[in-house]
Amino acid sequence: MRGERQGAAAAAAIDRWEIEGAVLIVGRGAAVLHAKAYGARRVAPGAPAEPMTLDTIFDLASLTKVAATGMALALLLEEGRATLDDPVARHLPEWPDRDLSLRHLATHTSGFAAYLDAGAIARNHPGVAPCDAVLAAIAAHQRKYPLGKGAIYSCINYELLGRAIEAAAGEDLESYLRRKLWRPLGMQDTFFRVPPEKLPRVAPTEGGLRGVVHDPLARFYGTGPHLPGNAGLFSTGPDLARFMAALACRGAAGGRGVVPPETVDLLFADHAPPESGAPRGIGWVIENDEGYLPRPGDRGVRTHGGFTGTFLWVHPPSGAFLIVLSSRLHPAGKGDVFPLRRAAARIVCEDLVSAPEITKR
Repeated sequence: MRGERQGAAAAAAIDRWEIEGAVLIVGRGAAVLHAKAYGARRVAPGAPAEPMTLDTIFDLASLTKVAATGMALALLLEEGRATLDDPVARHLPEWPDRDLSLRHLATHTSGFAAYLDAGAIARNHPGVAPCDAVLAAIAAHQRKYPLGKGAIYSCINYELLGRAIEAAAGEDLESYLRRKLWRPLGMQDTFFRVPPEKLPRVAPTEGGLRGVVHDPLARFYGTGPHLPGNAGLFSTGPDLARFMAALACRGAAGGRGVVPPETVDLLFADHAPPESGAPRGIGWVIENDEGYLPRPGDRGVRTHGGFTGTFLWVHPPSGAFLIVLSSRLHPAGKGDVFPLRRAAARIVCEDLVSAPEITKR
């Protein structure tokens, strides 16, 4: 793996003022082949820039859907405490729709809109706990299409899915994942609520938010006892490298199985109802732009991005993976990480997947 090509891609993105800084990590199987920080994590007028470091903590935004919520669902399926076709009402008896399933939520085929306005929810549900107000707003809003008959990428799906998972697990998302996955993998810097002593390592997002989730719906929902399933997770490049390496090794880490191989396969498999017309894993994107593929039509790549400037890419057949972490919203909310995402993925495809000397793991 030629790390200088990744470095040049990061430097070019910084020079074009698309981002202030980034962390790039590339691996194959259990091996991390390139891990480096570039640029700054914080800039402020009249003050020296705060350099980006490899252990910078990022607001992962929608990477929460695959690194936390979807992963927790897969672990519950492994334990036999839930099935994809469970009605949401099995775990949340007060839920009014008896046909809505965990599958619909996990694959974005529920018919729910993409997003709901947190301010409007607060105004329309005065005196109601924010997490309960969000669920009431989801239940009351008009679906965009019948169950399973289409697909809209929706934060609402994962807000409700997170709540159902917590009910099935009998504990909040963070407690369950820390016990089942993060601690066994040695992930020390992954959490929904950033400990005060770690705040100086957090990359700020828009408006100077530091250690507070940027996503308004997740921020509103998470002020109570429940954790948001759509966004809200914070983590570092090294922690995510442990997570991605485990997925690339079909659940193995440090010479032992942390997650059963079948559970990893389940994450990446297509679970969307056929009538939806949009294949989707448990959170993971299956239909990717050609620029992210080793070769045209390759269906082996799985990806997910986050609004704040984060990105995960994995090619399970070869075991190659890529982590791109930036805080593109800092300082002015106008950054663009997409050129770096595409460039970094292209380099991985050429160096680790498509090169003639590379064979299947």
